[in-house]
Amino acid sequence: MTESIIYTWAYNNTGGSLVISTLLHIVSNFSNGLFLLTGMITLEARMMIVLPINVLYSLAVVLVYGPAKLSHTT
Repeated sequence: MTESIIYTWAYNNTGGSLVISTLLHIVSNFSNGLFLLTGMITLEARMMIVLPINVLYSLAVVLVYGPAKLSHTT
């Protein structure tokens, strides 16, 4: 849920650029997979670290830019 807020905000604030949203998604998946594959972090530890960061980042986006930036207007 938190990542969808970030992706939606990025999409709406770049004029509907799917490239930026896709790049954010690719980087997120790659970094998560890289940490798990190299054994640098376990899945449980990743969830305990990444989830609170994503929640804080999503809250910051909503508080700073407001919910209006999360809805697409034509």
